[in-house]
Formats: sequence, C-alpha cells, structure tokens
Amino acid sequence: MGITELVWPVSFPLPALVNAAIHIHTGKSSGAAAREIVPVWQLAVGWGVSLLYGGPGHLLVPDRVAASIGRAAGSPFQREVGIRDAAMGIGACSA
Repeated sequence: MGITELVWPVSFPLPALVNAAIHIHTGKSSGAAAREIVPVWQLAVGWGVSLLYGGPGHLLVPDRVAASIGRAAGSPFQREVGIRDAAMGIGACSA
C-alpha cells in the first residue's frame, strides 16, 4: 500500500475540518451556529470537492481508474460513475 492510499481518506475531510475551525474562530460563532458550520464545510469540501476531483478521472482516464479499483477496462460503468460524481460534487458544493 502506497502513501496515496494511506493519505487519500483524509485528504479532503481534514482540510474541511480545518476550514470550519477557522470559520468558527474568526466568525466568533458559538452554540448552534458553530455546530452548523462543520457539516456545511464537510458537505462542500469533504464530499463535494472530493467528488469533483474524482469524477474527471472516471471520464478522462477510465481504464486506468478501472484497473486501480479492480474493475474491467472498457466498462461503460466508469462513465456512469464519472457523471454521477461530477453531478453530486456540483450539488454538494452549491449547498
């Protein structure tokens, strides 16, 4: 297992958490307002940006992505996943 596989699961949620902490600290938020900030950052960055980052891989280099996740090369499934990731990423980032 390479470093990419180890770091990937936290590469978007961790910066989202840091951004939320900065947002709470600089905005002097507390209570319910502060509790709402963390999920919004996780939705937009932790989930939305990660989908926008991963979606083009399924669309632009589908055979390489398929091989990396154990799927058959040339599968139309990669196109479906790429379009779904892009659409959900746009939706999450616009929330």
